Amino acid sequence: MEKNQSTGNDALAAPAVSVDIVLLTLIDKKLQVALVKSRSSYLNGQLALIGGTVHPDEDKTLDHAVHRILAKRGGLKKIFVEQLYTFGSRDRDDRGWSVSVAYYGLLPITELEKNEQELTFYPVDKLPKLPFDHKKIVNTAVERVRGKGGYSTIPARLLGQKFSMLQMKQIYSAVLGEEIDMAAFRRKVLSLGIVRTTNEKVRLGRATRPSELFELVPGVVNFDSRI
Repeated sequence: MEKNQSTGNDALAAPAVSVDIVLLTLIDKKLQVALVKSRSSYLNGQLALIGGTVHPDEDKTLDHAVHRILAKRGGLKKIFVEQLYTFGSRDRDDRGWSVSVAYYGLLPITELEKNEQELTFYPVDKLPKLPFDHKKIVNTAVERVRGKGGYSTIPARLLGQKFSMLQMKQIYSAVLGEEIDMAAFRRKVLSLGIVRTTNEKVRLGRATRPSELFELVPGVVNFDSRI
């Protein structure tokens, strides 16, 4: 059987490669995703995930492309992101073969007012019509975050640097998609040693008494026992 040989001048058939970011945050105690109006003439302003094509002459890595696009489309810098999954097929875009390397990111609630710009937020369970397989990408990201959230401090990245135990409980409840008993949550978190007190107290919202503030213990990300 004759083997395929490369002459060194063969051009590789290159599918379109892009990155799409499922940027999650908490609004009205609900997990929500950031969408933007697409600038593509093909989509004609339709709401879509934050994303764009990889620029080979500018992006040294996929992570670099993600942070470049987040800064350009949302004015966002130093946002936690993690690679999620690669979506690719001949059928996901009727213009031809395409590949999307999907990421999920977590936008702290303290950054919302600073970074509104072009972003529009929708609850992850009430999405508008989205192009391509963006709804599938969102669902995959939510499944990943919920799967890892019960055994890690990842959900707490939606908080500011300092937070009350109630705020932390609300974040975990929204991310995990389940009600959590406050007293049991407090005992569990303190027993895991993932937070420490800041020795500060503030009055939050309509509370009549000030709440103790906590911060994450540096270096602690994962733990064996589910919250």
